[in-house]
Amino acid sequence: MLEEGILRSEYYLSESYLPERLPHREKEIEEIVLIIKPFIYGRSANNLVISGPPGTGKTSCVRHILNQVSENTDVNTAYINCWNYNTRASLYAKILQEQGIAIPRQGRPLDAYYEMLLEFIKKQGRLLIALDEFDQLHEKSQAIYDLVGINQFYENSLALIIISYKREGVKDLSHRAISRLNPKLLEFKPYSKVEILDILRERVELAFRPNSVQEEALEVIAEKAMEHNGDARIAIELLLEAGRQADLKGCNLTPEVVKSLFMRNSQFPLD
Repeated sequence: MLEEGILRSEYYLSESYLPERLPHREKEIEEIVLIIKPFIYGRSANNLVISGPPGTGKTSCVRHILNQVSENTDVNTAYINCWNYNTRASLYAKILQEQGIAIPRQGRPLDAYYEMLLEFIKKQGRLLIALDEFDQLHEKSQAIYDLVGINQFYENSLALIIISYKREGVKDLSHRAISRLNPKLLEFKPYSKVEILDILRERVELAFRPNSVQEEALEVIAEKAMEHNGDARIAIELLLEAGRQADLKGCNLTPEVVKSLFMRNSQFPLD
């Protein structure tokens, strides 16, 4: 019971882990960079709406680019998940917190947060904001109108990257919000089985002990991911659960271990 299992580190199978290289998303990363490049160099701000099904690498690509922008330019960045910050007040407060600004526990009025954003940009310069899970944000139109409107006070000072699972992206925004946003559009397609397998192999190399995961097991996982529209997130979650199950059984990760999860877990049904 005290022997080491096949899993060396679950971190590389968690949502917290951001790979240095994102296989099969090089083209999408290049397109995002081309769209935001004018803003990075102080020219007219391009806003971007990224759409696509879950598990297609949208979040990972945007977080990767934000990290590069933050490390290599003088542009400030903020990544916000609108599942967790779905009101204008909480959104603006979180953007400020991402810039190292302390927010009182009791909170402040919405207008106060907006004024603080204006003051930050006045003093600290440009801000690139990614709004993930945008569909969960309340008062979307007003939030977009407010944020993009900062450029009227300070020219080319703020740009948005909006991440949405809907193909239409910002279709339900008001006309004036869409007009002010005037976004470029980029759609992420689902991964193929071959691409899912490549992603799984890279994670296996990082997370598992050598020669402990059978290729046939990865094939079973990839097939299940394809039943979920090429969702890489599901594939990685299933790899983690299968690794834990193999550790409990004291064996290598085999197709049988993976299939046993389908019997026990409604998230990964057999059919």
